[in-house]
Amino acid sequence: MEKKHTILPKSLKLQLVEKDGTPIEIENILCHLNIYTSSSSCYTYSFIPTNASGAIFLKKEELIASTGLKHWFDNTLILDKAPVKFDLFLIEQEILDYFLSGVKNYLEVKPDAIETDLKKIGFNKSQIEKELPRAIKKQKEDREFFQFVRNNRNSELIYTKVNSKITGFWDEEKDYEYYIECVRKEN
Repeated sequence: MEKKHTILPKSLKLQLVEKDGTPIEIENILCHLNIYTSSSSCYTYSFIPTNASGAIFLKKEELIASTGLKHWFDNTLILDKAPVKFDLFLIEQEILDYFLSGVKNYLEVKPDAIETDLKKIGFNKSQIEKELPRAIKKQKEDREFFQFVRNNRNSELIYTKVNSKITGFWDEEKDYEYYIECVRKEN
């Protein structure tokens, strides 16, 4: 069987809009994308923030680089003409809150506790000296990501799981544009 590459958009745009089609200009509304390249393969790109215009704009290269597609996608292969299913949606506030509460507990772990845990699982002194700085660096990166997610503004919109999700197929390599209707909460 000849290897082929999957259909992906040249670009993908999502715009938040009011019922009358007016753009909702709000940044840092977090979105999620699932790309189903086959019945058993799903590639995800999560925590995609809207810009100040209330939109996300992704190029094909970003879709590849930000998902597991980066490990196997090869644009030089023949195009597989099979349509590719996708889901694009706003992340529900409850899910963001659950994520943040779980990560917060992990971020409160002190370096001496990390060292103790490494000893418990059998790391020797030289392994701990090598691994502890990595764990501390990763925790610092995770703190920055935690702050990014914590600054989401999803709670400023009213939307439901059903009306904030677009499911469709990409059937050719072109630019795609989608709209999600929501309501901005009154202050």
